[in-house]
Amino acid sequence: MMRTGKRLRLAACLAACMLSAASLSGCGKEEKKRYKIMVIGQSKEPQVADYWKNVEKGAKDAADELGYEVTYLSPQDITKVSDQEGLIDKAKQEGVDAICIAPNNPTKLNAKLKAASRSGIQIFTIDSDVTLDEKSDGFTERRSYIGTNNEAVGGIAARQAAAILAKQGETARAVIICHSSTQNSATQRVNGFQDILNTQIRSQLSIAVQNSEGVLNGTIPPETVETKINSIKGTNYVSEIIYTDGTAKSAREIALKVMNEKPEVKVIFATDEAATEGVCMAVEEAGKKGSISAIGVHCNDKIKKYLEKGVLTATMMLNPYNVGYFAVFYAGSYLADMETIRDNKKDNIMEDGSVREPSIPKTVDTGALYVTSENLKDEAVQLVLNQIADQQDKDKE
Repeated sequence: MMRTGKRLRLAACLAACMLSAASLSGCGKEEKKRYKIMVIGQSKEPQVADYWKNVEKGAKDAADELGYEVTYLSPQDITKVSDQEGLIDKAKQEGVDAICIAPNNPTKLNAKLKAASRSGIQIFTIDSDVTLDEKSDGFTERRSYIGTNNEAVGGIAARQAAAILAKQGETARAVIICHSSTQNSATQRVNGFQDILNTQIRSQLSIAVQNSEGVLNGTIPPETVETKINSIKGTNYVSEIIYTDGTAKSAREIALKVMNEKPEVKVIFATDEAATEGVCMAVEEAGKKGSISAIGVHCNDKIKKYLEKGVLTATMMLNPYNVGYFAVFYAGSYLADMETIRDNKKDNIMEDGSVREPSIPKTVDTGALYVTSENLKDEAVQLVLNQIADQQDKDKE
């Protein structure tokens, strides 16, 4: 019987093969070039190590299957942009064809990325994106972003949080405990959560007012109802966004302080793996299981146990293996299509006379699953969990 982790890998491979056939059809039967691709992660720090090891695993599997030469490197410290700048320089020195990078800052790497691009290296972002707006000193030559739709991750979590808060009354609030004030992925998750939470809960509370007994029997004047609804619409139901230093320990300390000082807080949204672990530690330590709804991002063995115990209400489980796999796949597809265009320029002229660009998506969403104790055993969830567990078991060997 095929192991679940292997089935996930097979699913990714089959998807890649289908996409490869579609994007590279008509290229003939020439031997595939061994492209040099450098994948640059965000950090080797223990609290996020499992995530990035799975990204590396996906990238290395794609390299083996597609015949590319892939190097995976990562800075030790997620806060030091200079470390990633050094790795970009290293990629230039080694003459790679493409860089797939998870930028630790959306703007501060752009000068180095522009220099790499000018030298002929194709740039792809993974997991977190750079600023693309040229007016904001953005990097416009990024070929594709491969990773989670982070605003959607925040938004899906917010829909569940809104349903929880609406049952708690108008004074109930949420707090966001965020792993970074600079990473694009963190900002997008925060924005997605805050925007959707406020939209959803304002709508639900307004409907509740309009359907209340006093309104229906006419004992509450219309002007009072209007004032009440306007007040609801003007309220921000996220009472605070608090940033950690990137560690579970920091998230735990922040969550304990929030639960002690803010009795109105009924939901805590943690924006990454380390923050989720820290919030869960705090909820369990404070004996708040059932009274505080913790919603996290990603899932590892520790987070899975918190779900099973009911300490964690839900988590948005990401797929780091797919991030690495499809980063290498699409980088190679782009490079191959570049060669096709270069070698057959006359067959790739557009109607306006310009030469067509290599055809890959500008954004590749690697997916996320909303996981609770109720759907933890579902096959789709188990596929990803087993891939993560396989890597964790390998690390213990």
